Amino acid sequence: MNELNEERIQRWLDEKQAPPKGELSSAEEEALEAYRLLNNRLATDIIEDGLPYNFTINVTAKIQAHQQHISNILLYFILAALLIVGIAIVGILADFSNLNFVLTALMPYRYVFVFSAICIAAVLWAGEKLKHKMPNTHDV
Repeated sequence: MNELNEERIQRWLDEKQAPPKGELSSAEEEALEAYRLLNNRLATDIIEDGLPYNFTINVTAKIQAHQQHISNILLYFILAALLIVGIAIVGILADFSNLNFVLTALMPYRYVFVFSAICIAAVLWAGEKLKHKMPNTHDV
């Protein structure tokens, strides 16, 4: 499958055609749907002053940022699952009696681990909120 590009998307939208079944991945179908919604919105809205010169850059950047955000969340879940599986494998291979010693030694610091996890989650959440409130960097 060739990479989905704006020319193919525009041709499909202009001719009101659907892409061949099974040709697009789910991410490409989401991008196509975003373009379709944008095209419908632009067709129905009357823009008196015209679009800014960097309109497409801004829209494309927002679509890509959203897709990147979704893939980052998936990556975080995969890494957490791998960490849990890795700890379980190390516990099995190192015999559970040794694991009990390690867990007993780490038990006094359990609140530090919980607090650290909460702080990391709060920083990631605040970063996402601030990113949405910042002015668009493409408006140069």
